Parts: sequence; C-alpha cells; structure tokens
Amino acid sequence: MPLDLTWKTLPNLTMLGDAAHLMPPYAGEGVNMAMQDALELSRCLTGENFADVHAAIAAYEKQMLTRSSATARLTLESINALHETEAIPYLIGVIS
Repeated sequence: MPLDLTWKTLPNLTMLGDAAHLMPPYAGEGVNMAMQDALELSRCLTGENFADVHAAIAAYEKQMLTRSSATARLTLESINALHETEAIPYLIGVIS
C-alpha cells in the first residue's frame, strides 16, 4: 500500500474515502477516514479562505493525503504487530 500517494490537483474534481486512499481493514479506520474526508472537503469548499474551488480542493487534498498516510502507516504497523510472536504483550500495552 503506497503511503506517499500524490496526484496533480484538478480544478473541479477530487476523491475521498477508499477512492483517495486505500486503508487496510483494521479497526474501522477506512470509514473514519472517509467521514473525515467529507468533513474537511466540505469545510474547504464552503469556507472563505480560498480564492476559488481549485484552491479549496488543493488544500483539502494536501491535508487529506498527509492525514491518510499517517493513519495508514499506523494501521499497517498495528496489523504487523498482531502477527508477531509478541502480539499479546503488544495488545496489552495498547489497551493499558
């Protein structure tokens, strides 16, 4: 799963949720990311901080790609830890 995915921002089109960032099926992070994407995109598009739609989309994509990369990295690390011989101590440490 590429953690450094980027693309050229288009002036009138963007992606969110699974279309924008793959997320392993772990702890519901994919749906959480999609909901956060929708909220951030709506704030960018309806806010007064951007000169036009293209600038709003570019700002949304920048923050979304940074956030989704960090979450995907953490998710992959957690999945890997659960398949190690020290999975039980790892889980106990996460819960405590």
